[in-house]
Amino acid sequence: MSKIKVGRNDPCYCGSGKKYKKCCLLKVNVETTTTIINNDDAPPIKISDAIIKIAEPLIKKYQEQHRVTVLIQLAIIAWNMSFSSGNMREDIEGVLINAIPEEIDAVGTVTIIEIVDMLIERKNKIFPNINFAVVNHKISIDNNGVFNLDISSSFVDTSKLEAKNNEILTKAC
Repeated sequence: MSKIKVGRNDPCYCGSGKKYKKCCLLKVNVETTTTIINNDDAPPIKISDAIIKIAEPLIKKYQEQHRVTVLIQLAIIAWNMSFSSGNMREDIEGVLINAIPEEIDAVGTVTIIEIVDMLIERKNKIFPNINFAVVNHKISIDNNGVFNLDISSSFVDTSKLEAKNNEILTKAC
């Protein structure tokens, strides 16, 4: 895995206009959309592009802005869930189900869970070696209807993941 190097005096890659040393250099262990992940057998890709890639079949099918926004959010949830397995994934799925608005009936809830499961499968198939979880995101739409996805991500230490997920679930419940 390799990352593009940015010099301390170069303009910051986040687009703030500040020098890197006065901006994102100060952020510890957080990578942004311009971080490029390179696996031995895969071309470089931004995390934001990878998220869009796993949601691509659904985005092509449901092109309305509000649906694309929801699909991207579900892809981010699926991306992060892909780092969990077994009981932990079921617990996270339970939290997701509880967060679904009451106006969505059982069929809609099942459909959402099936979509998340499909997105997890796509992430694991297409990007099995990328171990960066999304810690923050922003979805914006310009005047031409073009979506922009900004991602902050952090390396996932799978050995510490279960403890962290337990902590998150305890806070959520």
